[in-house]
Amino acid sequence: TWGTLLQRELVESSDSDGTTYRVEVRYRYAVAGREYESDRIAFGYTGSSAHGTHLAIHRRLLDGDTVQVRYNPADPAEAALVHGLHQSTIFMLI
Repeated sequence: TWGTLLQRELVESSDSDGTTYRVEVRYRYAVAGREYESDRIAFGYTGSSAHGTHLAIHRRLLDGDTVQVRYNPADPAEAALVHGLHQSTIFMLI
């Protein structure tokens, strides 16, 4: 389904181990007439020191206010913007 972006921000955190980046997002979508909100970009998405990767995600989210939302038909409150394996998921598996 399609959703509306409410928030999209590139967040930088620094500590003694270095700097970490992540994108924080919040979006609203509707399924069967009921509205939901989520903050999940993808299952397993986490911050990392790969500034370019997170900057690219953030820039893509700046393209407009509408996003495609993928939700679990058995539980529409469970949703993400991206499905499948991605870099941070693969890293966690390794």
